[in-house]
Amino acid sequence: ANFIIIPSPPEQVSETKVAFTIDSGEWITCIASGNPPPTVTLDAYPIRRGALAEAMRLGLEGIEHWRDYSRAQPDWPSAPLKNDTGSMMLVLRETNDPPDITYFGVCRGTNRVNKTDQTTHKAFIFQIRDIRGFTSSSSFNHFLIVAFIISLLVFVLGTFIHEILVLRHRYRRLKEE
Repeated sequence: ANFIIIPSPPEQVSETKVAFTIDSGEWITCIASGNPPPTVTLDAYPIRRGALAEAMRLGLEGIEHWRDYSRAQPDWPSAPLKNDTGSMMLVLRETNDPPDITYFGVCRGTNRVNKTDQTTHKAFIFQIRDIRGFTSSSSFNHFLIVAFIISLLVFVLGTFIHEILVLRHRYRRLKEE
């Protein structure tokens, strides 16, 4: 089920769909919204080579068909975020695995309502790539964009000042005549 119970007044219980947000970068962040904020856990399972289609088709229920048991489940450090939504982050750190290993990520949100746990999950697939050269080229591209914007602003400002000076000079000349 893709629902977490959100308690209303004590006699009423309503169901609402959980809103998951998954972002990636140096961290994979999973945020699940609910009331009360759910406890969020984030797991990653390595996928066997050539089993990506199976993982996408079978999902978490077919884990025994696509999981690569020769590799350990990553034990990356995770950090909970303190805000109005439950969340947890996995750090994309160096592992002993070669680059381009594909992982099946699972974000689970659990609420305790009326003394029972209600859990839902969102699955996603990601890869860790060797990005050592990417960061420096990305920084250089940002530098070029900022330099272009600054030069454009200087050109517009310079043209504006030049036009004001020309108009001022014409005004003085017309005033003298």
